Amino acid sequence: MHIELPSFKLLMLAPFSPTLATDNPPRIKADPSSIDQALAEINPSLDISLDRNHFPAASINISISRMADFRPKNISRTPEFKNITSQMAEDSPPSKQTTPTPRSSAVLDDILSMVNSGQNDHPTATSSRHERPKSELLQAVFADSVFRKMESPWRGLELLSRQVPSGSKVSVEFMLVPISENNLIPVLDKLEQELADSPPELILVDHSLNNSPRSMEILERIMDFAESMIAPAMVAFGPKFLELENWAEADKLPFIPTLLEGAEYGRWKTLRPQPSAGWIIGCAGTIMGRTMHSPEAGFEQTSLSERGPLWTNSVWGAAALCTRSLSEHGRSTLFADHSSTRLDGLPLAEGPRPAPINPPLGTERIKDFRQAGINVLAFNGDQAFLIGATTIDGGPANLRFYLSGLIHFLILLSTAKRKEFSDIESQLTEAIALFLQQQGYPQPQDLSIKKGEPSGETIPLEISITPGAEILPGNAPISFGFNW
Repeated sequence: MHIELPSFKLLMLAPFSPTLATDNPPRIKADPSSIDQALAEINPSLDISLDRNHFPAASINISISRMADFRPKNISRTPEFKNITSQMAEDSPPSKQTTPTPRSSAVLDDILSMVNSGQNDHPTATSSRHERPKSELLQAVFADSVFRKMESPWRGLELLSRQVPSGSKVSVEFMLVPISENNLIPVLDKLEQELADSPPELILVDHSLNNSPRSMEILERIMDFAESMIAPAMVAFGPKFLELENWAEADKLPFIPTLLEGAEYGRWKTLRPQPSAGWIIGCAGTIMGRTMHSPEAGFEQTSLSERGPLWTNSVWGAAALCTRSLSEHGRSTLFADHSSTRLDGLPLAEGPRPAPINPPLGTERIKDFRQAGINVLAFNGDQAFLIGATTIDGGPANLRFYLSGLIHFLILLSTAKRKEFSDIESQLTEAIALFLQQQGYPQPQDLSIKKGEPSGETIPLEISITPGAEILPGNAPISFGFNW
């Protein structure tokens, strides 16, 4: 019997185009090598408001069709950007500087560590007059919260894709679905119908939940959706879920399981014990999407400097660990094994404790989060990893990946190769054993499949197996039913 491993499908719901307000956003299929093509299809665009007391225009439109378009150099080359800065230069008084200093002799793109245009070794006073407007407009763009929100998931996707080099053991497919603040529930309603016959292996939801009734309603809908898809869903919990303004305040947190026992977390406490909670992998904190644009000194009051690096929700880091596990080990269940699966070469935030994640927590605090059903990334230098992973009901997250992969494989066989299985119990036992072995799991010793009485064209099966210590400590067996 020949068994081919199916592609690992990731469904990603994120603000890829935050101003796209529709309950029926596009579904873009992509893979780790085609991010630019996906960007071109979605083509996110937004109008950034400008201060009319300072700029000659009320807004500037930013449109992105490739990852390079997020770079300051390329934004400053768009016709609208040039038009605004030209008007500002015309309205500004002539520069009093007559002799340029060596430190002010580079164009702004050099300052941004970009490629030098090589056109002017010694800019004139006129060119210097253009640098200040250019810098001020870039600062307005990169300080805009909606622009940063738009760039963030694309940087997360970029991080995730880097973990799947060509020639990886398992192929990975993406479905990108742009969401906004208000359309997540209706989008899930539509996707539940569309993906019933081809569910994803992992769902990523880049939407920061807090403890409001609306957020808990969204969480419950994600739980039901994940259970329907039989797929784990990685969900972002923002700092406001823990009554923080930002993650910099994480040191102020009390013992987290005790905090979440408060009366204000009543809805949360009712959701955690539900069966569908076992499909939710809650993630708190952020991982760096890119370092901040901080040019060298040299232009008097014209350097572009951001308020800080661009952070993206840690769901992207956790999902990137899954794709890293797939590419290196052939299976996703080692994503939280810090001894074998890590993200490396990550950019570091500046400060007394440089880290690629925020907040940079110690092991004991990470355990507090996990005890409360929430996962937080750990780090060591430029590496990020998970020290185990739990679902929000307290169960092992890797068990859900194992079950999801196995059940989706059975769905594939029952729909695409049903006629090839005349002796269901024997042939299916062989097929499952081969499927698991190809992913690097040990030969199952106690795999059992028992047929029930057929009902029409459906044959109920009772399947039991011991996944092994990698999936369940203590080598405990699991059993589940499946309608063939």
